[in-house]
Order: sequence, then C-alpha cells, then structure tokens
Amino acid sequence: MAAVCGIVAIARGAGAKLSLSQRQAARVRDALAHRGPDGAGSWESSGLYLGQRRLEVISPGEAGRQPMASRDGRWVIVYNGELYNDADMRGELGGLGQEPYSPSDTATMCQVLSAWGAGGLRRCRGMFALVAYDTVERRLVMARDPLGIKPLYFAFATPADGCGAELVIASEAAALFEHPRLSPGIDVLGLSAYLATIRLCTEGRTLFQGVSMLPPGRVVEFDLRSEGFESTAWDLPIEGWSPDDNTGVRGTVEESVALHLRSDVPVCVLLSGGLDSTIIAAETRRHRLSLPTFGAGDDRDDPQGDAEQARRLAESWGLPHTAIRMTQERFAQGVRTLIDRTGQPVGTPNETAIHALGCAIRAYGCKVALTGEGADELFGGYDGPLRRALAYIDSGGEDPAADFLLSNCWVGPQALPVVLHPRIFAMADAFGWLLEEYRRAFEIEAARPGVALLPRGEALRGHMRLVRRMNLTGLLQRVDSALSQSGVEGRTPLADRVVASCADSLPMEERYRPDEPLGTKVAFRRAFADVVPRSVLERPKASFPLPFQDWMGPLFADVGRAPIVDELFNREAWDVVSSDPASHWQLAWPMVNAALWARRWFG
Repeated sequence: MAAVCGIVAIARGAGAKLSLSQRQAARVRDALAHRGPDGAGSWESSGLYLGQRRLEVISPGEAGRQPMASRDGRWVIVYNGELYNDADMRGELGGLGQEPYSPSDTATMCQVLSAWGAGGLRRCRGMFALVAYDTVERRLVMARDPLGIKPLYFAFATPADGCGAELVIASEAAALFEHPRLSPGIDVLGLSAYLATIRLCTEGRTLFQGVSMLPPGRVVEFDLRSEGFESTAWDLPIEGWSPDDNTGVRGTVEESVALHLRSDVPVCVLLSGGLDSTIIAAETRRHRLSLPTFGAGDDRDDPQGDAEQARRLAESWGLPHTAIRMTQERFAQGVRTLIDRTGQPVGTPNETAIHALGCAIRAYGCKVALTGEGADELFGGYDGPLRRALAYIDSGGEDPAADFLLSNCWVGPQALPVVLHPRIFAMADAFGWLLEEYRRAFEIEAARPGVALLPRGEALRGHMRLVRRMNLTGLLQRVDSALSQSGVEGRTPLADRVVASCADSLPMEERYRPDEPLGTKVAFRRAFADVVPRSVLERPKASFPLPFQDWMGPLFADVGRAPIVDELFNREAWDVVSSDPASHWQLAWPMVNAALWARRWFG
C-alpha cells in the first residue's frame, strides 16, 4: 500500500528529452525522503520521469514497490495514499479479468486505470494523490482525492534549451525547487491570502510564484504528444456515496473506522479527550483492539485540559497512553523545524503539537495514526461561526461568502495595507482577489446536489459546504504535513468520502440546533451517546488549544532586524506587533510565520 509516501513526476511534451540528469531527478524525489523512509523507486521513458519515496504500511517489500505498472504494462503509476474500498474494487476488477497481481492497493489502482481509464477514479474511496502515465496514448494523469487529504503541487520550468516547458509535480512544494530550473519567488496574492486566513493555499494558489496546488478532487489529463501540455480537467464528486438507508450516521462511521484500521504495521490513535477522537478510540475497542493512544497539551497543570482528559479516558479504557507536554521552547522549535523542512509557514499553531506527536509515535514504533479531523466541518461542530452565519442569514445578508471570510480573518482588509510594505500591497488587489475566490467557491458549493430545504436551512447548508471546502482542506493539510515529517501516516476516518456524503444528506437541524445546550453535531452525538462517557459527550469544544499567544516572543527574536522584514512589512507596524505579540496575536502569528518563511528562502 502506498501510505503517506512522496511522489514526483517530471515531464516534457512532443517527445523532447528531459533537461535533468538521472541524478538531478533523483534529488527532486529524495527531497521527500522523510515522507517515505522505507525505500525509493523510479521509472523513466522518453521525456518522462516518475519517482517515489515509500513508507511501507501494507504489502511491504516487492509486492508494493513503486512505480508500478498495470498487468498489460499500459499504465505506470506513482501513488500516495490508501484505497479504503480496495476489497470491493478487487471484486469488480476480478469479474472483468483485471484482477490485481499483488495485495497492494497500488496494484488495484493500476487495474482501475486499465479497466476504466482515468474515469475509474470516480469509483475509488480513499485518500490519494497520484500521477499515472498511459504509455499507449501518452497521457499523463494527476489526481487528488475529493476531500484533499493528500497533497500534490506542480509548476512549469523552462529548460535551458528554451524549447517548450517542463512539468514538475511533487508531494511538497519545497521538493519542486530541487529542479535546477525552478527558483522560489513570492506570490503576493498567495502571501496576502495566508496573512488573512493562515491557509497555505487558496483555491490552488500558493505562496510561491508559479507553483500551484492541485485542488481537492481535481483530475488533470495532459497530452504529452503536444509540446504545450494540452490538457483537460474535471472533478471527482463527493456526492453519490450515500450509505444504505438503514446504516445511518453510526453505521457509516463504524464502517469507516473499520476500513481505516487495515494495516500491516502498528496503528495508534491521537486522543485529545474530545468527542471525535474518543469515538474513534471507542470504535477500535469494539474491534477488540487495545491501540496505543497519544495526546498533547500545554505545560499548565489543568485538570480539565486536553492532556488530562485524554489520560483519564485512556486509563479508564485500559489503553496505553503517551502524553506530550508542549512548552514554549518545544513550540518555538517546532515552528522552526516545520518551516525549515516543509519550506512553508506553519498554518495553525497546534501543528507544532501534531509534529511532536508524530516524533513520539515513530519512536514508539507505530507508522499509522488515526485522527479525529472532519467531524466539526461535516456534522456542524462550530457553534460560534454557525450562530453568526444564522444571524447574518436572518438579517437578510446577501453576501454569505464575504461574511464568512471577514468573520474568520486574522489580518483583515483594514489591517492588511497597514502591516504590508506599501510596495507589496500596491502590487495587487489582494483582498479583492481573495473575496472573489470565496464568492466563487460559495456559489460552487451551494449549487452541489442536496436535500431540498427551507431557504434558511439551505443557506446554512451552503455555509457548511464552504467550511468543508476551506477549513477542512486546511486542517487535513496540517495533519499530513506535520505527521509526514516523522514518517507517520495520518488517517482521518471522519473525513471520508462516504461519511461526508452521509453528513451532507442530513437536515440542518440534525447538525446544528442553536437553541439547545448541546446543539452542535446533534446526530453525531446522538449516534454514539451509549459508548462515549457523559463527561466527554457534554464537554465544551476545546479545539486542541495551546497558549501560543504568550509563546511567540522567541520567534520574533529569531527574525530580529532581518532585511527581509523591511521588504515585506511596514517596519512601524512590525515593531508594534513584535514588541507585544500577545496583545496583537491575530496579526503576530501570520506575520512572524511569513517572515521566518521568507528568510528561509530569500535570506
């Protein structure tokens, strides 16, 4: 099985030779060694290189080695992820005489392409990013799962001979710059979007000029017979995976957890003491498993905090538990490490805790961690934002996307021109672009198929889908990025294609009831009320908190008077924020991360 892994593809059109040597291409691939410490592979053809770094989870050894070819040799694939309906796909393929030749789900994906072409990806339930090559029609396919659990970046390089472009694809943006004809540059719109939202990517746009992230669910097919990379693009839908009518929320989640447990290496659970991770831990116990659990908290001795709640729960259920205590020093070092290794700013502050957990998990001997991301975005877990959205709808507001963006800003439209250097701010209408992207995204999500509801409920459904598109994608990227640095695969049973379809089919009152004390995730709570301790079921949402507001001082000291600060920011605004980060934390967090990121690349 492909697991977390790192994949690379480098291609030129019209039969032109690659501009890289084998050693140079391998450097691009091996920049992802942390994602796949268990092995490396490559495949070359005229004008094409495919490379993979492997984390062995299922079918270790030759049975899962990549790049891998289909039975007839027509398709060659590099693949990062897990196929959770592997058994069903094997049954269908066997009936067509296309039975995979190894237990690896990479072999299944090869035969899916052999049987149905790229359209066969619509049948796949899992987390994946892949690049596949059709050796007959010379088509290169890159694809990403509908929820965006696994990442995929791409850029076009200009070879030294000046003839055509060279397409470079990789699991992480930093790996792209190992290509000798690609150099990092700042995308002003991407940087502004990060400052406003702390998201590393907005609708495919990154902080790097010329580097794009493939959007969730996007499939792009390139014709390598042409010099100009003629392509077609289409999307994999989330909808259309509704479970059996008798399954309900509980049955759907139970099935998803069971599918996510498949592994030939040790599995653990990230346990926060909250509802979502507790349900996952409870489900693993239902399978008579006593999986080790890992939790993190800050260094305060809080009996109601995440760390203590998780410890008590694990003890009461007889589960092995490892607690990680986050300190200011560990937090600051985590930020430095993540920026250095990923080449990107840190998104949410608690990404540092997830990275620390990944290190502990790998040291313990596990390679796979089940995490609880997804339930809040799919089942309605955020009371404050949902309450605000309802108030906006009831007030007659006609621009819900703008309200969503403005209510969740870190550096808002009034602050952005104040904190940015005037030259940077003048280069583009950054907030105007961001606002239009949110409006377009809302229109797309609101138009997706769904249960017909009253206008108020339908408007809130559109809001929920926008949360899924924006917030959940960022959180899943956070998990992948933080855990992969330690060679650990994060699996998200609640952020699953079928679970998402089930949640979206619920009436809004089954997700959120503003007039009830426990009015969030209504159906989700009810479905597991008999297996979750009452103290957890009624515990207020904590969102994995860290007191990062008080911990940012050393990060500002790291940057000091670096010239890059004066190139990006208004020095007066920087001095005000850096002198008291705790009081200006919404500005301080994205600003110091952006400065550390820029210093890492630009000196």
